[in-house]
Amino acid sequence: MVKKLAATEEEIAGLHKLISDCHDLKLSTTLELAKEYMAQGDKLMAMEVLNLKDIGITQRWVEYNGVKFIAASENGETELGRKLRLLKDSQKGKVIPFKDTGTDE
Repeated sequence: MVKKLAATEEEIAGLHKLISDCHDLKLSTTLELAKEYMAQGDKLMAMEVLNLKDIGITQRWVEYNGVKFIAASENGETELGRKLRLLKDSQKGKVIPFKDTGTDE
């Protein structure tokens, strides 16, 4: 017996995408605005627009949807790793690598 008011898989998928898009739009717009304030030298307003509650809600949404962090060695190059590699390449060998002093603190 099929419930007459039950949502279809397509409707649920559409709702899921809509919620994800809303989170993305909210955080993207907030970050853009914060960057604009930072560019103007207004750190206080930049911090004001960064709403930690919204960030936390989005983080829980991501975790609820089963997104897990995977070590770069398991998944190829990460976005951060790519950016760091591009930065290093753009400096044409001017990066001074850190050396392990052998001391653990």
